[in-house]
Parts: sequence; structure tokens; C-alpha cells
Amino acid sequence: MVMTPRERYWLTCGNKEPDRVPIQFSGHASSIANIEDTGLYGYKAICRFLNISDYEEPVGDFGILNLHPKIRERAHDEFQVVNIGDPGRIQLKDYKSIQAERHLTWGFYSERRSNHFCFPTEKMPFLDKTSPKDVDQYDFWPDPDNPAYYNNAKEIAKKLYENTGDIIMANSGYTAAIDFIYQNLRGFSNWLSDPYMNPQFYIALKNRITDISIEINKKFYQEIGPYIDMASYIEDMGSQEGPFFSVEYYRKWIMPWQKKWVDAISPLTKARIWIHSCGSIFELLPSMLEAGFEIINPIQPLAKNMEPWRLKKFFYGKAVFHGGIDLQKLLRLNKVDLVVKETKNLIKTLAPGGGWIAAAANNIPPDIPPENIFAAFDTIYKYGRYPINID
Repeated sequence: MVMTPRERYWLTCGNKEPDRVPIQFSGHASSIANIEDTGLYGYKAICRFLNISDYEEPVGDFGILNLHPKIRERAHDEFQVVNIGDPGRIQLKDYKSIQAERHLTWGFYSERRSNHFCFPTEKMPFLDKTSPKDVDQYDFWPDPDNPAYYNNAKEIAKKLYENTGDIIMANSGYTAAIDFIYQNLRGFSNWLSDPYMNPQFYIALKNRITDISIEINKKFYQEIGPYIDMASYIEDMGSQEGPFFSVEYYRKWIMPWQKKWVDAISPLTKARIWIHSCGSIFELLPSMLEAGFEIINPIQPLAKNMEPWRLKKFFYGKAVFHGGIDLQKLLRLNKVDLVVKETKNLIKTLAPGGGWIAAAANNIPPDIPPENIFAAFDTIYKYGRYPINID
């Protein structure tokens, strides 16, 4: 029996085998990176590869949110994404970047330097702040009552739910990324050292970010909660070689605020709670699951201890895996025949018993040949059918 994507997804989340492995090629973390094309590859090159000429200029700070529908169809994408609104940004004309702006959500700065997106440390609003009074006196705290966050969200989600069988993912963007926001208000090194050097300030700033994030997202999910299947949260916590901190640090200085967010949002929706964290987070996974996260993305298979077999062995039945298609070597450096071979091996490892949603192990950068991208997704679509039977 052929299932709808939504039926497929919910069986997979229940660690049961549907008709085939669900696939995502869209959204803010499983899309094409919004980075200027290298010339040979990148978004526009992919459009040319598929003979698409009517594409829009890409939108999105990380993954492209407005992928051309033909790309998503060609990659067998089964998701629809409902994005939280953006109150806007202030363009900065007196700064060195070709595109610099201040976000009205949180008031941090971002810019495009050459062809990449970054958050300039020298302009972080709390970089030199040290007192809880500074938290109270900050002028750019978001207003949870701003209708720009929620305009049309309910109508969009309801229409998708009633008129498609697709998997509906909510993207809360910068409003659901507590430590990411702390980093870009205060600086990465301060984020890691403040708990030891200035714990009173750390708690004050962290509490304010968390409380506002919860208020915005409670309103968002009160609108869309009945219609969505996946609720998103973003927090990079790992490098290639391991987590940024110990398990003990995570449980004391990160997890309580994440859990507070999950506990506030999960009663508002049937959706599974998804977290994006790049890098090696194997050691943190038991605590992350305890915090209430259920779907783990992006599963970067070459990061330390993130091999698919290892995740399957230790966390099958405890977490749903989302991602796993290697971008660091497999799709970047190899020919199509090897891409097909290794993707089959990935299917054999992660697909049996359900619990895996196939996607790229992050947004696809502009140094990946288009033929390799579609070879991987075609292989999953063809061979990811249950019962799995790959020689």
C-alpha cells in the first residue's frame, strides 16, 4: 500500500517500517546553502542542471527557504515548512560588508562577507556588558505580541494539513535557538566562559532570552500546533571531534533552559520536537533526549562517534535520526557510482525498523556536483523501500 508522506513519517517516528524511508530536501537545515555560487556548482548551477530558468533570488540566512518546486520534486522532498514571521532588519550603510544588517528580533548583527554569512564579533551588543542591569536596559528585546511573527501562520498550516498529505515542519528560526542567540549577543568565548566568570550575568541573560523565546513560540504554536508534524529548535553544540563542553557542563548550564523551552511548547502540539546540532554530539545525546528532544539532525557521519552504525546501535528506539547523507567527502569528492554504493550502505544501516528520515547532513554547500546530489536522493527513493533488500 502506498502511504502519504505524513503516514510514512508517523510510522517512522514510532520505529515502525512504513512503505519507504521519508525524505526531506527543504527547510532551513536540509536544503541548499545560501552561499554565492562557485561558478560550477551552487543553487543557480543546480537550476541550470535541471533546466530551470524561472527561479527566484534565494532567501534564507543558512538554507535556502524558497527552493524552486522542481528541485524539491526532483529530490523527492515530502515536507512543507511553515516559517515564523520576521519583524524585519535594519540595513547598515556605514559598515564594511556588502550586506550588513541588524535583526529586529534580538538586535544582533549579521553580514555577508564575500560569499558567506556571519555574525561579526565586534558588533555583538553584549560583548562588553557584565551586569544583570545591562540585560534590563537593553533596547532590542523582541516583543512577543508583535503580529509580524504570526501573520497567516494558522491559515498556511491549516491549508497544508487539509489539502496535502505532506509532512509539515514548523521553522521558528532565530526565536527558538537560546544558546545560539546568547552567542551572537555576547560572543562565542563569553558564552562558554560566563558560567564560570560571571554566573549571575549568564543566568540573567539566559533567562531573558529563554522567557522571550517561550512567549513567542507559545503564541506561534497556539496558532499552528494542531496542524504540524515537526517542531524545530536550533543549537549547534559540537565540533568535528566532540562536543563544545562536557556532559556535566551541558546538564548544568545548557540543558535546564532547553528543557524549559520543550516543556512549554510540547503540550501545544502533537508534533515531535526536532533539534539541529552540527558536529559530534554522541556523548550529549542521552541528556538531550532527557531534555525532551525526539528527532536529531543533521547526523554528520564523519564527525567523531557519529557513524550511522553507532547511532543505530545505541539510540535506536530512543531517538529518530534525521539526515545522514555525508557532504564532507561522499558527495563532494566522489563519482556517481560510489555515491550510489555508499548511499545503499547508509540505507542498510539506518532504515531497518524505521526511525530514520533521509536528508543531507546539513545544507548543501556550493562545491557539490548536482549529479551527486540527485544520485544520493534517487538511491534512497529507489532502494529505501520496505522491507529493505539491498545486496
